[in-house]
Amino acid sequence: MRPIVRRVGDVTLEVQTRIQGLSAEQLDDLPEALLDFRSKEDLIAWLESVAG
Repeated sequence: MRPIVRRVGDVTLEVQTRIQGLSAEQLDDLPEALLDFRSKEDLIAWLESVAG
């Protein structure tokens, strides 16, 4: 979680729970996607895109 917080700032418990619920493949994709994030909204949008 530290790299995410470092990149976009503190995230809510809800967002943390969503991240913890990601599949192994999605978790593998997250570090690369994290490079493009500029805000918490980018993280949330990515979570929504991989959930569907």
